[in-house]
Amino acid sequence: ADAAGLGKFRFHHNDHLSSRTLEDLIRDIKAFLVRSHDEFIVLAFHRLNDGKEPFNFKFFNDMMLKHLGEHMIPTANRKLSLDRLKKISPLQRILVTAPRYRDLDYHWFCEKIDHKWIGKSLVSPGDLNNYIAEVMKNPPALGEPRSLSATCYDLGGPARILDHLDSWFDTEKT
Repeated sequence: ADAAGLGKFRFHHNDHLSSRTLEDLIRDIKAFLVRSHDEFIVLAFHRLNDGKEPFNFKFFNDMMLKHLGEHMIPTANRKLSLDRLKKISPLQRILVTAPRYRDLDYHWFCEKIDHKWIGKSLVSPGDLNNYIAEVMKNPPALGEPRSLSATCYDLGGPARILDHLDSWFDTEKT
């Protein structure tokens, strides 16, 4: 709570506080967009809270718009195809979703989207591949954004699975 600017917002997962801040995330997103100018990002905030302190939604809103606003896809465009979005703007590449709060600008923050997660602490690439195949048997309605966890964990922590992801989602192979 005493940090300045974007450092006020730290990430947590299952109530485990991370050292990563919103500043880290925005820096990494901007670097990714420079390297990958044709890619899109769905930035899905599942919960916005600050432990024991009240969460400052207005400040979060203002910081997101200040630092990522030119890259955010307006909520009115959330159901457009990627091709159409590319034609509208070369910069707008981030769809930001979050639970509804009065101080979040609904023109830029889409409603929280459904998130699918395997629900296990230790996940092998085989487990994840099977889970993704099962989830995709019942995809969301056409045009609805989706969030699907694609992370593997072993006893050492998160595992690098880039080759697996490239293989599973290669449109040339499907």
